[in-house]
Amino acid sequence: MQDFHRFYSTKQRAEQPYGFCETSGAFSVPVSVARNARVRRNPVSGAETRCARSAAHSGSEQEREGDRGVAVATERPETAPPPMYKVLLLNDDYTPMAFVEYLLQHFFAMSDEMAHRVMMSVHTSGKGVCGIFSKEIAETKVAQVNNFARQHQHPLMCTMEAA
Repeated sequence: MQDFHRFYSTKQRAEQPYGFCETSGAFSVPVSVARNARVRRNPVSGAETRCARSAAHSGSEQEREGDRGVAVATERPETAPPPMYKVLLLNDDYTPMAFVEYLLQHFFAMSDEMAHRVMMSVHTSGKGVCGIFSKEIAETKVAQVNNFARQHQHPLMCTMEAA
């Protein structure tokens, strides 16, 4: 192990002309490491590096000039964010307010004050938004709340709808 550290001392690592190849998106390595790759010169230190990953850079200059075919764009595909869903609690006349506040604190990580506000919204307007989540998380939260309410013999209903 000492041989390894002696060979790759801090000074030697600082002198290594590693860099980033814009063409292939790979890191360049010293000429002694990569044999069949395109040679680049570091503009600051003047050291030569080769792009080790790209096969397009290997070969002679004539082969590269003859390869003037179709250019391929390597852009990442645009991905849309997942659809979001509201988790709603529906009012009933039998579930105690303290139980609703406990549910909101336990399953939705709300503070006492926020849980009280949502509970009062459920009590006065008939339903209240507990949170907005992706579909799988919203389904899980609805199932957890409904199961917990049934276990404690309360008719509280929790549903979800598209946000």
